[in-house]
Amino acid sequence: MFCKYCGKENINEAKFCKYCGEVLSANSVVPENPSAEDTYAGFWLRVGAFILDYGLMLIIAIILVFSFSLTWSTESDTIVGFIILVVYHTLFLSIFSSTPGKKLYGLLVIDATTKGNIKFGKAFVRSLSYVLSSLIFGAGFWTIAFNKINKQGWHDKIAKTLVIRKKKKSLILPIILSAVSVILIAAFIYLTDNLNQPLSLDQILDQILTEGQISSNNQLGKNSAVVNVFCDNNNGGSGTIFSTDGFVLTNNHVISGAISCKITIPDSKGAISKVYIAEPLIIPDLSEKYDIAGLTITGSYTDSKGKTWGDYPTVFPAFTDPTDCINNDNQLGDSLIIYGYPITSGGVNLTVTKGNISSFSDDGSILTDAQIDSGNSGGLAVNQYGCFVGIPSAVLFGDYQNLGVIISTDIIDEFLNEIESEPSSDLNPLEKSNNKNPITTCPGGKIWNSTQTKCVTQLEYCIEENGQHAIYNSSDNSCGCEIGYVYSSISNKCISRNASCNESYSNSEWSGTYDGETMICDCKTGYVWNFDQTVCVTKISIDQICQTKYGYSSYYLGYVENGSYMCH
Repeated sequence: MFCKYCGKENINEAKFCKYCGEVLSANSVVPENPSAEDTYAGFWLRVGAFILDYGLMLIIAIILVFSFSLTWSTESDTIVGFIILVVYHTLFLSIFSSTPGKKLYGLLVIDATTKGNIKFGKAFVRSLSYVLSSLIFGAGFWTIAFNKINKQGWHDKIAKTLVIRKKKKSLILPIILSAVSVILIAAFIYLTDNLNQPLSLDQILDQILTEGQISSNNQLGKNSAVVNVFCDNNNGGSGTIFSTDGFVLTNNHVISGAISCKITIPDSKGAISKVYIAEPLIIPDLSEKYDIAGLTITGSYTDSKGKTWGDYPTVFPAFTDPTDCINNDNQLGDSLIIYGYPITSGGVNLTVTKGNISSFSDDGSILTDAQIDSGNSGGLAVNQYGCFVGIPSAVLFGDYQNLGVIISTDIIDEFLNEIESEPSSDLNPLEKSNNKNPITTCPGGKIWNSTQTKCVTQLEYCIEENGQHAIYNSSDNSCGCEIGYVYSSISNKCISRNASCNESYSNSEWSGTYDGETMICDCKTGYVWNFDQTVCVTKISIDQICQTKYGYSSYYLGYVENGSYMCH
């Protein structure tokens, strides 16, 4: 009697299959398939076949992408990959009851009920069911390894199919081809991960410079004050130099969150001529409220090949209003010129667009029909006379036409007035800060730090300058040190008295006494002064000098006379 579940032969009197444990029925017969020479395909054979099939599906996907000029992305990868998987398996299984990968391994997918080839509907259901088998870390596939009866996975059980291995054949060729497929798949994953990884703006800038996409013309033009901004927050935009020492006005959203930026200065034709490093200058709360911020140029930029793109310090090309702009009020319909670096023109060269003042918004901003795009933010807007109108900052999208938003000079003045109206003390109470930017005060009684990159409290300033043990003396508006600490002119911070002694005289410490206002230092245990008391040396080393001079039993008495160590 044969078991209709596993196909194994049992004695005629048996009620249960001794191989799979299923109940035997009197009408159990020898199945047509699998035959006595066939076996159920195990886990690793099916893995090898799937790797081969996956490699073939990958080749099909690559051909489709290049044939139809498709863009490969993570989103399309998942959708297109699943469609190819379903079509591939359904097509081959319904026609051949096997796939190319399974065919090479001698595997056949059959109907679990009829033991014959599977039809289109069953092949389609089985292919779709791969989704369920892939759930919970591929649990549906792992069941193949642990199913001792018929090696079915979840997709096999859902579609009621079996995978059998026909007559045993050599596996050398399919294993080699599977290994090649693994290499192909790994190479594809590596390449797509790297190709899909977006370059940072710093990398883009370095690529532009090193690949020669720059100007050979070093002559600056009248519009060279409008700069391109590349920041380490992976944002970019435009800005305008407003002072010859390198202050750049821009939008807050261009540099918000950045620690360092690069700015490119264009030549007379708008191509990159010089590149500099700049630090963000953001006024807490107010910059975000008005979307206005600044940058201070701190040095010239050196690319990955070691080339330096500009002299520093230098006199920067700064924007200035023509002399007749004072009484020039903006009117509806006035012409506007927008300078910036929009992505529509590549985002590298300075671009000029023209339009009109379309409307004055209730919040004080100006709306224009001049073309403004991503990358224009922080740039320069002037009227037909070249007078400063404001900072291009955003786009309002309509059903048929878009309008650009310009932060007007009125809003910029309001921003500066609000800063000045904040309660504040002298910018430089500690006489160390040298403010060079046009935003002249910090809000809330704060002051600029020494690099003019942020506003801080007086205590924060002292700690930033003199270390964690610094304090702020409000009585004389100066920095000091905590009790038990002294200021070191060597390390330029507050350190302990022992550390101060050790800085001045190696291996010394504070004796606990003063000579007037001067600390008296003494040598640490095991150390003594050298003969001119400039450094502490080990007592053992002086004992050895005495022993060398007067014999083994000699030792140092602990003092110097007439420039010589006194020995016993």
